Amino acid sequence: MLVTGHWSASPPVRLRAYHVEFALTGTFTPYDLHNLRLLHDNPNGFWLVPWATLGQQFAIWKNDSLSTPNDYGTWDLNTDPRDGSSNIEVAAMCMDRATTDDFGDNPYTIAHAWIHAGIIARICQLKSIDSAESFPTSVAAQLQNGPIYVVSTHGERAIQTVDYGVPGGAASSQAASDEFGYFVGSGDPDSRWDLALLDPAYISNGVNVANCKASASWLRSQVHNIKANLLNRPGVDFWGLDGPETP
Repeated sequence: MLVTGHWSASPPVRLRAYHVEFALTGTFTPYDLHNLRLLHDNPNGFWLVPWATLGQQFAIWKNDSLSTPNDYGTWDLNTDPRDGSSNIEVAAMCMDRATTDDFGDNPYTIAHAWIHAGIIARICQLKSIDSAESFPTSVAAQLQNGPIYVVSTHGERAIQTVDYGVPGGAASSQAASDEFGYFVGSGDPDSRWDLALLDPAYISNGVNVANCKASASWLRSQVHNIKANLLNRPGVDFWGLDGPETP
């Protein structure tokens, strides 16, 4: 079973298109976001995130039992290629009306990034998923770069998937590298919105492969930290993801 996080190019409302969707419904001041970014750079920052307060600013929708494959996942990784189990999609509903130069009225922020990590950590705990696990590309022919992480982002998975839309397809030297990934700014002709930055408003050097990889690595490390250290503490709920689907 895989877990994949991404942005959705939609307004902050429920679409019922992914296993779990979340959207910012409250507000964060520049000061709040500044402090959350400081925690991003702190190796122990996950301990200090005001999780209860943070969660109150977001709506979180659980759209199925977290075990049902859907048709809305990363193109080549809708299922785990090792056993055919589902790829659980966790989508931030934001980036509506965004362009490569303007991230729109509801951009993904560092607050979204922390919530993303917390939700994925809870899913990994509930489904007994090793949040640090990876596997080699040899298990699936369409994968071109490894290791393939069980917890990842759409952007990272796109980099690791043969891009048949690139001239020359799989035989192309470009397609066999990690130059392309379909997140906006990658140069891929099939560009779409995917998690390529943890906080566009604070990044000066744009959306690119290096930042996409760094975002995935940070998200994965925080998922593992939260799952290993926070979720077994008394009183920690992480928004009822172990309950029934959201009505």
